[in-house]
Amino acid sequence: MEVENDYRALADTIIAFQEKYEWDFIKVNPRATYYAEAFGNIYNKQNYTDVLPELVNYPIKRAEDLDFFLQEKAAEYNPFYEQVLLAKRVRKGVGDNIPILQTLFSPLCILTFLAGHNPYPGVNKPKSKRESELNVLIEKNPAGVKSALEKITEVLKRYVRDTLENEIDGFFYSIFGHGDEGELAADVYAEFSAPYDNQIFETIKEKGGTVMFHTCGPASHPEKFSQNKYIDIIHWADQEEHTPSLEKDMPWLNEKIAAGGVDQNLFKDNNRDKILNQAQKAADARKGLPFILTAGCGLPVVTNDESIWALKQAVVNGKK
Repeated sequence: MEVENDYRALADTIIAFQEKYEWDFIKVNPRATYYAEAFGNIYNKQNYTDVLPELVNYPIKRAEDLDFFLQEKAAEYNPFYEQVLLAKRVRKGVGDNIPILQTLFSPLCILTFLAGHNPYPGVNKPKSKRESELNVLIEKNPAGVKSALEKITEVLKRYVRDTLENEIDGFFYSIFGHGDEGELAADVYAEFSAPYDNQIFETIKEKGGTVMFHTCGPASHPEKFSQNKYIDIIHWADQEEHTPSLEKDMPWLNEKIAAGGVDQNLFKDNNRDKILNQAQKAADARKGLPFILTAGCGLPVVTNDESIWALKQAVVNGKK
């Protein structure tokens, strides 16, 4: 975990990973907390639980704190600028011919972090933080939520411009579980996420960037987002029980490029044969169509090397 807190070391690790496996494009995977650090979250980076360090303090503990958050000084841009330098170093290390996508979380996901919560799907909300749950913040102070989201969005737009001006090709944009109506009602998403997402998408497109959109979890509803004119690629966990499976005929995809194919949970152990089987089925289903073969979500921290090689073999086989 030490590597992700030093942009030079992380860039060198990403470059080495690319040199080892020779992927068709690079998704930069920075530390998940840098956005929240810029707006006031404090972490103990010596103590991790899975992908996140221990949260020490956060600015929004109740709805009233949104007003204080808005009155505080501007965001600390250094955590963002480190990521600009990270992407720039990766570009220099891999050359000009490999597409690079930087990872970006939505403003609503960042607000979730700033309210002390983990936005990953399926994570239990601590009883001690009920006053800072999104639905509570939205119910008690909707204007404050929107103003906070606008503040976050403006910083992200600056970051997008800086990143794309350094020869990066686009963004892997995650809304975590906010596509799941059990997590966030559709009308709430339409009011409190979509307008800010679209501002960022517009900025990406103004700079000629690609948008790879990730909707996370077992009920992620990628079909809800396929009409968005800014999205180029939709990535979801197609192996989950309540998500659309990859098929030849997916009219709802609206000519977007599908990405996925393999259950990310298989990478925890050496599941070479299962990975190859799922990958082959996905490749057959999308044969003759634009398609990105990848895990359906982020790889586990304990990913097995043999399983990664199995995915690489599937990619090579698919190109023959």
